[in-house]
Amino acid sequence: MREAVGGTLLINIMLIFIAIYIAFLAVAINYSMAFKVKNHVISIIEENEGYPGHNNEAVARIDEFLATIGYAPHKMQNEEGEYTIETKVTPRGTYYVVTTYIAFDVPIIGLDFRFPIKGETRIMINR
Repeated sequence: MREAVGGTLLINIMLIFIAIYIAFLAVAINYSMAFKVKNHVISIIEENEGYPGHNNEAVARIDEFLATIGYAPHKMQNEEGEYTIETKVTPRGTYYVVTTYIAFDVPIIGLDFRFPIKGETRIMINR
């Protein structure tokens, strides 16, 4: 009987470590996806020399990229969307701050984490 209780305890400890390992991998994958999206959105904005509005080539390219990469907008978004782009104007020019979001949801225990990941474009000369 003593070995049965010890074996059960060992199995429970192994299951806890496996759950922690799987959670770590899930967070790492979501984190890398959010960074990849942020970097690609920044490169699209820099290639198009800005993000002037919502009806231009940059928006179409960003939306196309999000559709092909599998960035889950229903899980990785805040109230504003799966990414936000802020325009900042300085005396030297304009730059854009791109924010993507990482989400980690565990419905069984009620965990719901959302973290923003921000990046900036280079300064573009005002014309």
